[in-house]
Amino acid sequence: DEARFGQKGRVCHRWFTRGERPTGLCDQRYTWVHLFAAVRPATGEDVALVMPHVSSAAMNTFLEHFAAKLPKDEHAVMVLDNAGWHTAGTI
Repeated sequence: DEARFGQKGRVCHRWFTRGERPTGLCDQRYTWVHLFAAVRPATGEDVALVMPHVSSAAMNTFLEHFAAKLPKDEHAVMVLDNAGWHTAGTI
């Protein structure tokens, strides 16, 4: 599955005299990354890849990374939710 991690600025809180408006800027920037990961329940083995965004192309990159970690004679079954980027017609 995938998860989003990041930072999002919030409204700043400052001490000031009652009735006066505080001066200064607040950090309104935001940024995040997405973690694609798969875990083998029986052994706890995992594969993870940090990506800047989610898309069908990012999912295919993760699947290629995942497939490269499998032994040549092993097959895997992956259970996915219905996210739009899990399936793609063409890229």
